[in-house]
Amino acid sequence: MTWHLDGPLDEDALEAAVAAVHARHETLRTAFRADPRPHAEVTDIPAPPLELLDARPTLDEAFRALRRNFDEPLEPQDADLWRTALVPVTGTRGRLFGVLVHHIAFDGRSESVLARDLSDAYAGRPPRPAPPALAERARLIAAATAAPDAAARADRVRQEFRDVPELRWPERPAPGETGTGHLDVSVPPSVTARLDARAAALGASRFVVLLSAWADTLAEVCGQRDFAVGVPVAERTLPELEQTVGCLITMVPVRLRGAAVDGGEDGVRETGNCVHRAFSRSDVPFTAVARNSAPATPGRPPVFQSLFALQDNPPPRLDLPGVVATHLRRPYAALPLELHLEVWPDEHGTLDAVLSYRRDTVTAATAGKLLDGFHDRLALLATGAPS
Repeated sequence: MTWHLDGPLDEDALEAAVAAVHARHETLRTAFRADPRPHAEVTDIPAPPLELLDARPTLDEAFRALRRNFDEPLEPQDADLWRTALVPVTGTRGRLFGVLVHHIAFDGRSESVLARDLSDAYAGRPPRPAPPALAERARLIAAATAAPDAAARADRVRQEFRDVPELRWPERPAPGETGTGHLDVSVPPSVTARLDARAAALGASRFVVLLSAWADTLAEVCGQRDFAVGVPVAERTLPELEQTVGCLITMVPVRLRGAAVDGGEDGVRETGNCVHRAFSRSDVPFTAVARNSAPATPGRPPVFQSLFALQDNPPPRLDLPGVVATHLRRPYAALPLELHLEVWPDEHGTLDAVLSYRRDTVTAATAGKLLDGFHDRLALLATGAPS
């Protein structure tokens, strides 16, 4: 995460705030070890220092300096889970504050928790109630997701996804393509409001309407009517977990086929049915679903190649007295899957759709058709016209 900080910053107070957050959240000082069996062990590793980098003339150059500084891999088995750095930006007379956290200890909802706790510690505000310790958190999650027929449920889900076809991208990238591409488009608040009204009239959620438009688009561009997408779902089902830093998500596969990829009102209704079935068994761990399922393409998880996410987490606001902090979201440097579509709502009703893709698998032309098609379908759904 990165913020541009404008104003008289107390660097010592910011470093002390980093140390306070490190002490507050056990997850940030936990070693995740594989031997002799996978386990998590809370350590007394010190907080990461606030690294002070040389000044850069522009924001872009400051971003690159942060990226280079954070290039050295984190080591979760040694509880090396996060880093912080500060880069003066002479062109803006401000600073770029960067935070790097390993995904094993962090998720989208953690962004706002970390930002709030950093803010409270920097300003000297009284700390909020402490989050549950790691062992207690594990107990709470286990109790909330316990199912008497867990093995049978997992087997039924495996059966559904055992024969899911692999998505066939319509074009092959040129040899030697590497890296990650990014495209984005915005849906204005007026269209968002009409989409929400359309969803309510159909008895669906915003998420279902967006996923239905995406399923229709994938079906047309890829020329197939049966595929799965992965959806990250928060496991913060209890109030005690809302104020916790950690990776409290599960990945739920949703199989979309038949009427679910037809678009229009029927597509929304059937997508809603697919989502209801998938989410009703979100307690089945994805590792259980994927067991004995080898991916057709090496280097990615099994079952699905693309991710769809409505990123409706609270924004990560830094509230530092005397400092104007602006959060600047940066694109992913790399992807575990071949394609990510993420929709980011803002506080004013705009939906920012960001499509990220692996250049060695998906061409820029295919990515462009997908994002344009998704945007066009949302516009049609908002007007009530058939797709």
